[in-house]
Amino acid sequence: MLKKINQATMFRLSLVVALFVVNALNAQTAEKSSIITTNNKSASKSLNHIAFIADGNRRWAKSKGLSPLEGHRVGFLETAPLLLKKSWEAGIHTVTLWGFSTGNWNRGKEEIDNLMILFEQLINKMLPVAKEIGVKIVHLGRKNKIPQTLLDTINKAEQETANFSNYIFNFGIDYSGRDDICRAFKKIAATGINMEDVTEKIISDHIDTAHQPYQNPDLMIRTSGELRLSGFMAWESTYSELYFPEEYFPALNEESLKKAIAVFNERVRTFSK
Repeated sequence: MLKKINQATMFRLSLVVALFVVNALNAQTAEKSSIITTNNKSASKSLNHIAFIADGNRRWAKSKGLSPLEGHRVGFLETAPLLLKKSWEAGIHTVTLWGFSTGNWNRGKEEIDNLMILFEQLINKMLPVAKEIGVKIVHLGRKNKIPQTLLDTINKAEQETANFSNYIFNFGIDYSGRDDICRAFKKIAATGINMEDVTEKIISDHIDTAHQPYQNPDLMIRTSGELRLSGFMAWESTYSELYFPEEYFPALNEESLKKAIAVFNERVRTFSK
């Protein structure tokens, strides 16, 4: 009889332990799920603007035995549209792409001419997408040196997407951060504002990204392993997180973007606090 009681007691104890373990595991799983959900919400809120310095098109082409033009074509007509679309799909509001700096006019005429054609093709390629999902297209840079056909394409895209606000595509052509700041001060001077009264906000309201909801990049990516920004978004990049992947720009893909976002999510941003 005692043996039967002991067996029954042991069974009940085993059942209690099993239920305790199951409940503990369920609680742990729920806690992990909560953490993942919270982190995802946090990431989606903090990564609102990603900026790309498209570097390495020519070196990528050389490594493949291709012409420099083919490197630029793949970079701007295949990689760039993919990164733009995938960034917006990931909930990133603003994507900035630097295609041509004020210093790039020192390159050969044939390369420059081909680049201007590619930029026009990229804008025309992205315009239907912009209209479909509500992307505002904004040109960053000077407008007085670029070819008229490209300028017409830029103006058309900016006009036709001016009222969109779901996303932003900033395209830097004949752009540099220092030139942007210089032009901003000229605009400020033209308003008659006393230079003693100029504030950071006034400057921010006169650079090319003026009045954008996420003016300052959260994450800046320069491809090809070069560890510098070369003046890109000099005013806006004070608190930007920097990421320098070894891949050339044409080699980037969706997985590259996911990796960059994962790296960003691991950063702790204090904003001087």
